Amino acid sequence: MLKRILCGATLLCAAGFSSAGVVVQDFTVDRQKTAFTETINFNLFDDMGGTRVLESVEFTLLARSSGSARVENLNATPTNITATLSTDITLSDLISGLLAEAAPSLSRMDRLAGYDGNTDFDGPSGVEFLNLMTNDSAGIIIVDPISLMGYIGMGTSTATFGAMASSDVSGGGNLISNFNTFASGDVGVIYTFRDASISVSEPTQVALLGLGLLALAGFRKVKK
Repeated sequence: MLKRILCGATLLCAAGFSSAGVVVQDFTVDRQKTAFTETINFNLFDDMGGTRVLESVEFTLLARSSGSARVENLNATPTNITATLSTDITLSDLISGLLAEAAPSLSRMDRLAGYDGNTDFDGPSGVEFLNLMTNDSAGIIIVDPISLMGYIGMGTSTATFGAMASSDVSGGGNLISNFNTFASGDVGVIYTFRDASISVSEPTQVALLGLGLLALAGFRKVKK
């Protein structure tokens, strides 16, 4: 008897969750020197004539910043410097506006001697940091029914990937710096939907899952 209760609860739970589905679109923005914007064309959600119900749209952003930094100390005395390679990267669209914002950043520190007379970012008063790389991530999940309507259709919509360098150097006195800042990233658009012909509310799914767990616990107790 317990076996039948357990199986029945499990099947009911499975029926509730089996109506869900996911559509994933992935895009890559190639490495480019900042500042720039790039347009991403993604497919709208096809509701198959109303037979599928869109429940959420998730946008994911993996933002990468890379490049180099050069610093020269013009002071007559030594100074400590901090060079920070960073980029402000955003993802937005015409439907929801700003979707995600990331700020990959990486700092390097050094102590530079007094100015050696040559502004070459070398020698005791200069330094060059090469092959700097860092990343950051951000995202959003949209569940508001009114907002979701904008993502349903047969055509495409656009999102904008924007990258603006914010690299800088800090330290005492007079410094000259030079940065080469690049940005790239990965963008994901994820639609989660359910079959419109199957309507199982969230409280019902939780209740069914709880029933399955109780049945499983009772079954184990009887076996002992």
